[in-house]
Amino acid sequence: MSLFQILLPLYGGDGTRIARSTFRAAADDLVRNFGGITIYMRAPAKGLWRKRGARLERDDIVVYEVMARRLRRREWRIRRTDLERVFRQEKVVIRVLQVDQI
Repeated sequence: MSLFQILLPLYGGDGTRIARSTFRAAADDLVRNFGGITIYMRAPAKGLWRKRGARLERDDIVVYEVMARRLRRREWRIRRTDLERVFRQEKVVIRVLQVDQI
């Protein structure tokens, strides 16, 4: 079983807040395709990173999680590209962990 963690920013690359409807549409798509979702958005998490030689960047993020029996890399690459476009980001981070369900 694979657990996918999708880190979504509250603000687009241009600094404007992402509309709630954008988050709802992403959640609806994941529920439709994976049967359920867990959303962590009570207190946004802080993402910090530094590109080589550049200033410190930060994002306020929420985390969407879904589980799937199979890891379909091609489908997830397409999904990530779509999310990057919709959320106006250079890169949306999607982590995958192999888990045992008991």
